[in-house]
Amino acid sequence: MEELKKGISRRNLLKGATLSAAGVAALGMFGCSPAGGSSSSSSKSDAAAGEKKHTWEVAPEAITDIAETVETEVLVIGAGYSGTCCALNAAQNGVKVTLVEKDGVPNGHGVGGTGAIASKALDALDIHFDKSIEMERWVSTCGNRCRESLVAKWFRESERCMNWLLDLAESDGAKCMVTVGSNSTVHPEIDCYHMIFGGNLAKENEAISIATYIEYLFIAKAEETGNFELVYNMPAQQLVTNDKGEVTGAICKNEEGKYVQYNASKGVVLATGDVSYNDEYINEFAPIANKVMTRLCSDQGNTGDGHNMAAWVGGAFQDGPWPTMMHPQAAAVYHGPFLFVNPKGKRFMNEATWVQGKCVGTMVNGGADHCWSIFDSNFEADNTASLEFGGGMFWDSFRAVGTTAADASASHAKTVKEGVEKTPDNYKVADTIDELLKQLDVDVDEAKKTIERYNEICKKGEDTDFYKESHFLFPHRAGPLLRNQGCSWPARRCWRYRDFRQLRGCQRRGRAHQGSVRHRQLLRRYVRVRLPDQHSGQQPWSLPRRGQVPRRTARGRLRGAVGAQTSRRLAMWARCGLASRFALKSGAKRGGATQATSARRDAVLGCVRRQLEALFSGTVQKYTPPRARRLAGLFC
Repeated sequence: MEELKKGISRRNLLKGATLSAAGVAALGMFGCSPAGGSSSSSSKSDAAAGEKKHTWEVAPEAITDIAETVETEVLVIGAGYSGTCCALNAAQNGVKVTLVEKDGVPNGHGVGGTGAIASKALDALDIHFDKSIEMERWVSTCGNRCRESLVAKWFRESERCMNWLLDLAESDGAKCMVTVGSNSTVHPEIDCYHMIFGGNLAKENEAISIATYIEYLFIAKAEETGNFELVYNMPAQQLVTNDKGEVTGAICKNEEGKYVQYNASKGVVLATGDVSYNDEYINEFAPIANKVMTRLCSDQGNTGDGHNMAAWVGGAFQDGPWPTMMHPQAAAVYHGPFLFVNPKGKRFMNEATWVQGKCVGTMVNGGADHCWSIFDSNFEADNTASLEFGGGMFWDSFRAVGTTAADASASHAKTVKEGVEKTPDNYKVADTIDELLKQLDVDVDEAKKTIERYNEICKKGEDTDFYKESHFLFPHRAGPLLRNQGCSWPARRCWRYRDFRQLRGCQRRGRAHQGSVRHRQLLRRYVRVRLPDQHSGQQPWSLPRRGQVPRRTARGRLRGAVGAQTSRRLAMWARCGLASRFALKSGAKRGGATQATSARRDAVLGCVRRQLEALFSGTVQKYTPPRARRLAGLFC
């Protein structure tokens, strides 16, 4: 229980996960088209005529030198989250399943978390959502380009799937932690992310991290059924079709370089991941992914194998550009709502937005693969104040519902301190702005003008440059400064098939009918966006009447006319008088507050307590908190 209260540390989150600092997320979806010999022959004739073709457009010659043939009922290609989940589900239903994986270990690249609109875990926390509102937000956040029937399926079935997953996890002694979302009015995120960890499998095998625990759990449970086989180091090369164009199996290559044909009487599942490490796909369908500083998945296994094989037997791609999923974790992971400055020294966006917005804004409006997030040493109190109105991944943290914003800020403060010591390329600290800017790859003169302009905006309380909400305007004061480098990196697999249900002998419009290729996806975390939060509880600003008591939302935030005004004052008091500055390169880990951090927080809380008493007694007094340092960070 204590572990749940503290939340998951970034260090433990990535332990043993072999994750690098960025992952391309651009997910191409397949539908189906007539799959026969004519498609392949026409592609070859076009290529022969001198017309340049992409790899997926020209089917290779059929492999005929088969050394071994294996009969099974369901063949699953790819031992990631989706593949292992599908294999377990089929095995539990009495089907003979063979799972082939091209690497020597399962290849789950998530963080052990899965989204669900409802679950017994959410029921226990008394958390409930309006599905109609949340789906409308999901679709609109995707620019209305997503297939709404699939999104609706998530809303219908994610509760059943999550409860099934929770039962599996509990049987292995694992725990579930529901993490907080975001209070943003514009980009709210609901508290629906379930992180599962601490099972017996992970305790027995140190190589199993939070990021891969679910895959190992699925495999272990599938093996218990007695009708499941997992074959490592067996990359699939081609799909096998019958005279009707229906997919009936696949040809794989074993460690000896010999071909093994798997015949599947009931279906073939492609669960081969995305195209993160296939530049041909990225250049054609997701060119913005070329702008990132680095990519996710250090094993570099997501090369579009399944995309090629599906296209060769008639699969059709979704029209480009493909959607990308990007997180600002290539440099410093932590990023609050503070000033962003690009290498030209200019501010270029409203910084108080969600992770995707920060990445795209940095690359498109900032014109580079990174920027610097500049803030002073009062950032811990400022961040805590900002989380009443914003948050989300890496602005808040992976913390449990029921913990406080101060917990998240203390974690980030520790991250910044460690970053300055251990990764100085991404975290910079100085006593003055001049000293700080000299350490950064920015136009110093222009950056000084930008900071002066930003301070003027904060003083006026209105951002007429990018219209960031006033409660996110935190000025830079005189004194030590710090800076964080932020860099964009596509975060996860983002190429998927047009129809998740079937990819058989299909028609071009993506309408599924009989055949034998199925792509089944565990209803996992947000696909392309995290769901918004209907409980933002924001109210218009208005002056309180003396003696009126502020109400609190389910998360403990002050709410209503008095609550809004009081929160605004508390935010102002919490950030007054602190002096240092920092610069960070976006990279956060969790952890407890240091003794100095605790002392500063106690001082702020003492200030808050006295000001609350004064507010409701009608005798507001001025209070000057102790001097602190300032930080700035690099964000990419």
